[in-house]
Amino acid sequence: MECRELTDRALNRLLEEADAAEREDFERHLAGCARCAAGLAGIEETWEALGADGDASVTPEFRARTLALLHDEVDRRRIREFRPRIRAVRFLARAAALFVAALLQWFNPFVDD
Repeated sequence: MECRELTDRALNRLLEEADAAEREDFERHLAGCARCAAGLAGIEETWEALGADGDASVTPEFRARTLALLHDEVDRRRIREFRPRIRAVRFLARAAALFVAALLQWFNPFVDD
């Protein structure tokens, strides 16, 4: 499991849709990742708060719509987070090339002073 999968895996766990291998992988990751463990605690707290309202009736349609919205949000975040940052890479590559060129000029033994 990777950290970016936390929300999706947490929802599967809360909805009891995760299989045994997925649960085991999730628990192993949580044991070694304090950031994800804290994130899961926040998700579970929110989940419990949403379920604490005794007046709220959750219809199957409402549940399906809400889960679809949550999954869409997770997917949008995943796409946004992993967009390549080409400008930054190009800038850093140019800066590195200039640095190397300056070093070569500075330490060039073939140039007479």
